[in-house]
Amino acid sequence: MPAFAGWSEPVRISEPGGCWYPQIATQGDTIHVVYTNTYGGDKISYIRSIDEGETWSEHIVLSDTTNTDVTSYPRIINHGSNIIILWKNIFIDGVLNVNIGYSVSQDGGFTWDGPDYVFSYNVEHIYHQAAANSGQTINVVYSDYSVEDPIFRHVRSTNFGQSWSDPETLFIAAETGQIDMVAYEDNIHCVWYGNFNDGDIWETYYTKSLNGGLNWSENIALVDVDDYGSIWPSLSVNDSGDIIFCWTDFKYTPNWWTADLFVKYGNDSGEEWSEEEQISFSHLDACPDVYWLNDTMHVVWERGNVTSRNIYYMRSVDNGLTWEEEQCLENDPDDSKRPSVAASNEKVHVIWADDRDDPDTTIGGGIYYSRWESDVSIEDDYLIPSNTEILTSYPNPFNSSTVISYSNIEGGDIEIYDLCGRHLRTLNGGCQQDQGRIAWDATDASGEKVCSGVYFVKMSTSDNTYVTKLIYLR
Repeated sequence: MPAFAGWSEPVRISEPGGCWYPQIATQGDTIHVVYTNTYGGDKISYIRSIDEGETWSEHIVLSDTTNTDVTSYPRIINHGSNIIILWKNIFIDGVLNVNIGYSVSQDGGFTWDGPDYVFSYNVEHIYHQAAANSGQTINVVYSDYSVEDPIFRHVRSTNFGQSWSDPETLFIAAETGQIDMVAYEDNIHCVWYGNFNDGDIWETYYTKSLNGGLNWSENIALVDVDDYGSIWPSLSVNDSGDIIFCWTDFKYTPNWWTADLFVKYGNDSGEEWSEEEQISFSHLDACPDVYWLNDTMHVVWERGNVTSRNIYYMRSVDNGLTWEEEQCLENDPDDSKRPSVAASNEKVHVIWADDRDDPDTTIGGGIYYSRWESDVSIEDDYLIPSNTEILTSYPNPFNSSTVISYSNIEGGDIEIYDLCGRHLRTLNGGCQQDQGRIAWDATDASGEKVCSGVYFVKMSTSDNTYVTKLIYLR
């Protein structure tokens, strides 16, 4: 188990191979996971655990592997023992070769019907799609690029996928990206990012239905419309119908590929929204996923550049009034991306797509999983801040190097740890004198620069251990 309290060691739960777009859902002790597996040809794969992530089933392929070229953006919806998984499906042949595929299980994921398709005819191009349910009623919103500009369309099923309505046009945009949806009773909330005029900055917009998908509101911008842009929206709704909206915003970052995470909250069926709040500050964050259960909000995301990303987690246990310290869930040098989070039975479950090689097959890639169980104690106490007069650093936060000052009658070794509790480096000089200063240039033992984030410097003596927190912003 990693040193950070409560999180299990990440394990691969899928077959090895390239994986994308994982989605997770929970029902008591059962965890459902769906993803796109690209090894040996695109396919939608499903796995589950019936013992809270201790063991996992063999994968089941839900999509047609004979006639299908590309599968992407799977979505999973559960209602009692009924589960439906939907995905974008591109067939091998034809110009009109795109549909929304789906498969249904009526026994909690043991067996599956299908695949079947939402439309009775194929279309030329669908970009993104999202789905949400209120009981047996399932609503799907998708962006149709079959004409010059993307048309947002909507279909619904009132019998959990046995039949579907004809597509209806909601609105026309100019450019669009990811869509997300949640539902509470007959209230359906949908967010998407893009623009209404070519060349405009991409921002995140919101539309809703208060009658189960029969009628939809006009779009409103949920973010500050400015010169920077906002993307990768994610929604969750609690058991009272309140909404958390999380997204990535570029307004304070020097990077073009990632930014910082922001949240705001909606109530009164989405009529009232809070002011936006920034919750991450590394300027390297992207692709958040949120989950709201009881009083606790969970956020997972990827941090890093386009070739080397790690998975981070943060929570609020007071409905967003305050946010706890972020946590790194894995520190593998291979790329980790597209996390998804769910919670049940006081446990938090996180999955993500990971590029690391499988040691048994040397095949790269797979879906990895980690679970948080409780606020347990850790063996070492170096993550607990201690006497800051004895151990200090300046500047902090820093973006190049920081000077660590120590003052103690016995001296001690100076060690650097990351947020997951992994030892990165021992700095010489700490045990040689009673007090002094030593610089850390944000490199590990091999001389490689670490990623932006939170780190800890620890000094141990025969009697005590002293700790202070460092924030490195590259």
